This record gives sequence, C-alpha cells and structure tokens, in this order.
Amino acid sequence: EGSNYKETTNAEEFLEIFNEQKEKGEPWVAWFTSGHSEELGKLWCPDCVKTEESIKKGLEEHWADKFAVKAILATRDDWKGQTEHPYRTHESIQVDCIPTLIVYNGGEQKVKEKDENVLADEAKVQEILT
Repeated sequence: EGSNYKETTNAEEFLEIFNEQKEKGEPWVAWFTSGHSEELGKLWCPDCVKTEESIKKGLEEHWADKFAVKAILATRDDWKGQTEHPYRTHESIQVDCIPTLIVYNGGEQKVKEKDENVLADEAKVQEILT
C-alpha cells in the first residue's frame, strides 16, 4: 500500500485523482465502497461487506504495480438519495450502486463491474484485473 494505493472519503479529492490519472493515460482502478459504521460494527453496505476481501486480495495480488484508489462513502447518508453526488453524475464515473469496481485506461472506462456476486468471487475479480 505505497504510492500506488490511495483511499479517500472525499469526492473532490477523488476527482483530482481522476484528472491526474486521466492525464497519465495509464491503467488504474477505482473501487467504490462504503465506510465502516460504528453502530453496526462493520461496513454499512451489506454487499460491500460481501465483496471487501475478494477485491482487496485481487488488488494486492494482481494490481500491486499499478495505481488503485478506494473511494469510500463514509456514511449511508453520503450516498443514499444523493442524486447529485459526483460519483453518480460525472460522465466518466456514473456509479449508481456500491460496491462498483472500475478499471480505467486514463479517463476511459474499460471494465465496470457492479454485480456483487461477481465482485465477491476471487477468480472473477482476478479476471477483471488481469
């Protein structure tokens, strides 16, 4: 988890990262997931809980030499019903549910996977990342 991996709970920071990566024009990954709820003692989004380990492992094993950013929606209220959220509205992001994993080349989406059953499957995550 060196300079190749970042986590942010801030959409503005994510958009800055997006623009930097777009300029570089290289492959990179954006992982949209939920934050940890003190109240629940786990991630507030059940599908994110289900996919956390497989995505984490996939990035560690198959993407370590390339850039990845984990975009965390800290609370349920940060996401649910927020129709104007930049992750929903930005033309190059357009995430409508979490978890979502996007493989970019520069600013262009190569793969966008939001099916939690696929993302919970280590072999399928590996396919996406290789």
